[in-house]
Amino acid sequence: MTDNKNLHETNFREEKSKKFSNEKKFCGLLGRKLSHSYSPAIHAAFGGYDYSLFEVEPHELDNFFETNNFHGINVTIPYKQDVVKFCAELSPTAEKISSVNTILRKQNGELFGDNTDAAGFEKMVDALKFPVSNKKVIIFGSGGSSLSVRFVMKKLGAREIIVVPIEENTPQNLARHADAQLLVNCTPSECIRMSANHRAIWAFSRGSRAFWTSCTIPRGLSSC
Repeated sequence: MTDNKNLHETNFREEKSKKFSNEKKFCGLLGRKLSHSYSPAIHAAFGGYDYSLFEVEPHELDNFFETNNFHGINVTIPYKQDVVKFCAELSPTAEKISSVNTILRKQNGELFGDNTDAAGFEKMVDALKFPVSNKKVIIFGSGGSSLSVRFVMKKLGAREIIVVPIEENTPQNLARHADAQLLVNCTPSECIRMSANHRAIWAFSRGSRAFWTSCTIPRGLSSC
């Protein structure tokens, strides 16, 4: 009986795999608030496949993965950590960071989770020629993107890494870290307060849009 059941499940997966491979590619971006996203236009221009925006509330996440037979999705705020449990397999980087921003459905229907945030952020730091080794770093935000940035900062030899959750972003709190030399924003907000006088890389990350620039933060500046 057990052998027959296993054979039936194997045949079912094979049939599902054949059907899946012949389907039109169905991809998209998963997040909570996506009205700002340029992803559909970008993928339409370069991908040649359907790309949709999936705005999902936290309590709807389980149902999304049960009912959507997508080929691949990108994942943004606030679900990069939450989607890990839905992946049958993770890339080595995603496994180390425990954060996933790219999910592919394999031929057998199982989901493969990857993290490309870390590699992208490391290339950006390298392009700006900013030496991270032995520097003090402040990371604004404590979600999935923050985990990827922390991973890269450790890899590049940062001396000290301070993570500031968005609710703790106050001038009084941040003044204690006025000696930080690198600021990275991993929150959806462009409103970051900082009292310092140092060179910094200022990074705005809003969902699927990212803006990177190098600047100096003058003493007492508040962008809010």
